[in-house]
Amino acid sequence: MEGLRVSGLISGMDTDSIVEAYMNSAKAPIVKLNQQIDELTYEKTTYNNFITMITDIKNSMLSLKMESTFKSKTTTSSVETVASAIASITTPPGTYTLKVDQVAEPAYATSIYTNKVLSQTGAGIKSFSPSFSPYDQLEGTHTVNVYTDKNNLWVAKDTFKGNSNDKYSVNYSDTSKNGLFDSKGNTTAKIKGDFEFVYTFNGETKSFSINMDYSVNTSINKIAADLDTEINAKLDALHGNNSQQTMKVTVQYDEDTGGFSFAFYDVDTQNEIEVLGMVDPKQDSSQPNTAATDLINNMGLNATYKSQSTKEITNYLVSTSSENLGIKLNSTDKGGFFAPGKIEFEDGKGPTKGTFKIYQDASAVCRPETYTTFYGDTFDKIANANPAIDRDEIDKWLDTKIGSKTTAGNTFFDDGTVFKDLNGVFYINGTKIEIEDYTKYTPNELMAKINGSGAGVTMSYDYEKNIFQISNNKGGAVELTMGNDTDTSSFFSVFKVGINSGATYVRGQNKGSLDTSAVISKLDPSFTYPIKSGTFTINGVSIYVDTSKDSINEVISKVNKSGAGVTMTYDSTTDKFSLTSTNEERIKVGGPNDTSSFLLSTGLLYMQTQETTIGTEGKDAVFTMNGVKYTRENNEVNDVVPGMSFTINTTGTTVFNVKIDTDKAVTALAEFAAKYNKLINALNPTEISYKDELREKYSEPLTDEKKESMSEDEIKKYQENYEKIQYHDLLIRSSELRTLKTNIRANLTKTINSDNSKFKSITQVGINIAGSSTRDTTITKLGLLFDVSTDPEKLAEYIKEQSNFVSILSENPDDVFYFFTDSETVYEKDEKGKETSKIVSVGWARVYSDYLDKTVNSTSALYKKTATNGTIESEISLLKNQIESQTTRVEMYLERLYSQFAAMEERISTLQQSASYLTNLSTNNASK
Repeated sequence: MEGLRVSGLISGMDTDSIVEAYMNSAKAPIVKLNQQIDELTYEKTTYNNFITMITDIKNSMLSLKMESTFKSKTTTSSVETVASAIASITTPPGTYTLKVDQVAEPAYATSIYTNKVLSQTGAGIKSFSPSFSPYDQLEGTHTVNVYTDKNNLWVAKDTFKGNSNDKYSVNYSDTSKNGLFDSKGNTTAKIKGDFEFVYTFNGETKSFSINMDYSVNTSINKIAADLDTEINAKLDALHGNNSQQTMKVTVQYDEDTGGFSFAFYDVDTQNEIEVLGMVDPKQDSSQPNTAATDLINNMGLNATYKSQSTKEITNYLVSTSSENLGIKLNSTDKGGFFAPGKIEFEDGKGPTKGTFKIYQDASAVCRPETYTTFYGDTFDKIANANPAIDRDEIDKWLDTKIGSKTTAGNTFFDDGTVFKDLNGVFYINGTKIEIEDYTKYTPNELMAKINGSGAGVTMSYDYEKNIFQISNNKGGAVELTMGNDTDTSSFFSVFKVGINSGATYVRGQNKGSLDTSAVISKLDPSFTYPIKSGTFTINGVSIYVDTSKDSINEVISKVNKSGAGVTMTYDSTTDKFSLTSTNEERIKVGGPNDTSSFLLSTGLLYMQTQETTIGTEGKDAVFTMNGVKYTRENNEVNDVVPGMSFTINTTGTTVFNVKIDTDKAVTALAEFAAKYNKLINALNPTEISYKDELREKYSEPLTDEKKESMSEDEIKKYQENYEKIQYHDLLIRSSELRTLKTNIRANLTKTINSDNSKFKSITQVGINIAGSSTRDTTITKLGLLFDVSTDPEKLAEYIKEQSNFVSILSENPDDVFYFFTDSETVYEKDEKGKETSKIVSVGWARVYSDYLDKTVNSTSALYKKTATNGTIESEISLLKNQIESQTTRVEMYLERLYSQFAAMEERISTLQQSASYLTNLSTNNASK
């Protein structure tokens, strides 16, 4: 640290300024040396920038050395819904016509065996315990009406409607003859023989044998139930209906004649079946009827009527009393509707007159979806009306204009009803409904107006309860809103469907589903048919379920890991289970040693201890490709066309069009060209001559002294121009960069010699030098690729639209691929005669990449310039040493200057003292 100096006190001279002037002169060499370091640092940064650019080019060429870049394919399918395809690099371009005749399907089974629940009590029914039967697979609601007919017989009429409002085709037999069946539907004679059942299957007439052996007093319902089971089993065996219900056989009853007949409902959704009747196979048409033929005629099965369409399946039971009807309803031997399921009656004997409903489906939680409903209050005038007797009169009232009278008297509206208040608006589910003039509407017309309003409801009249009701069209626990504060119509009170008018609101019920994560014994809701712990069998493999520990998910996991060759799933939407096989063979479930009811509860089986084959048999995919027929086990095919895999979705025809994916190669080439052009631009800066005005203003580095008189923008501009001159001059004097500029282009345009490609130079594959097409030498001499741009997207666009590269690649994918990527193995022998081999680059991309690597590797001139302890760092180190030595000399010179000025001050002080002494001495002598 310099000591505190006080100078010029004696001499009065500005010593510090004089020293500073000397020091500035002495420090000039140090400033020069620092400028040289700055210049070398700038050179190193510039060289490193070039190394980075070269490395970027080299890295971008990786894609240009890959087969997938030039030989990848795009594949389109003319009909994607039939099949889709993916082609690989080995797939020959072209068109491939695929015609799918059959889609592969694994063996599959789902819940089909139905549970049943009492969904509406009535007719003296207390409870119901369901059971399973092999061909009872329809899903919907049985509405059973119990009544006494005019013959004073007790009748139970079962009307079944499917959940999906299904339509069925039905063939009715002729009415039985000659008293074969008594008034209760029991046989009066023995029925025995082998009969031929004749039918058409999808338009083709077929038949099979049915054996009957019934004693006297056998119920016609028993015969119908047996026919139902045997016909379904025979159709299943003959046509492969996969244990699915094909037909429903029921009994029809004519109250007027007391006659009975059979009805054959085609419930097969896949095939069309029409029953033609029964014949005696031994009957000779030229001979009198055989006993068997007479028996068929008496049963009414000799002929059936032409098919009719219906949405209802009806079945009848007839007996002499309530108690006997109850016995029939619960008897399998007498063909009870739901036997062997058991109906419990409130009186313990039989039903009363009325209606009850049984819901059935194959879901685990057998519970019907109901609809949110407002049930209206009864009208006083018809509170005790009998629908069977008074329905015609009620229908007249419903078709009478509101407020007027029928010829029979007043309508059912209460006396004193103020109809004029009906006019106005009211809201249902937020939808506005307006009655302009109530006198123009009948109740039926007004109900039609509401049902068509878009409110999502249905208004109807219930003849049994003698009330109006309004229900949501959407099932489940969906809110139904009636009215709001702006209502001006008295509709809800006039029709007694409002809460304030005595109506009852019942919220709909959602269909059941299971919580698959809960322990089975704690499920709520749970299986309609409870699961018992134990074992069940699938494809001969035994699986154990513990209802106190296992959840549904855990049981499913056990099945899927069991080795049974199936995958089990549960669909919470349908509340059903399914099994998908790993092969084509149909799935077998159940076994004699099974102790768990799991398969029964899931609707996959109807008899626990009997092995049953269920579901559909798997199918192979059958198709033709370009006229050649193939069969495959699944729909994922990858061995027909080289390198192509396709997925079959459905039957039909599609055409696959396979083309070279030129976009991939264009993108790779554009990325390379962008980085190459960036380097070329960097090697060709704007020319700055030695007489250029720029040099006169900005050739010297900016000193701190000059900066003090300049603004920030002026400093920035000066620095930019100064570095521009530095950069230009560096490229002029640097032999390394001059060599790079020459070789980077020379190696680019070198020809290659590949035995696998007909192309030898980049121009032959459509890579052109920018400006060559327009012969613009100012651009051509730069050596840019394609265009002057360094934007990959713009260059890609240029390559696609203005070069020949895409067309050349499309027509010659192999030649272009080998031009870029070819290599060969060279074998050599060392001094000891041992043979060695090495891979030699032949393709242009490999050769050029090798050149770029040599340009920046550890042996290159650029690397030696910029490496740690390289040429530039060595020069900087020498300069720093010189600066250190020079700094020491300057500091010593500074000390010497101050020492000399200090001595001078001291000498002047001595001289001043001497002069003062002499002056004083002279003054003293003069005074004497």
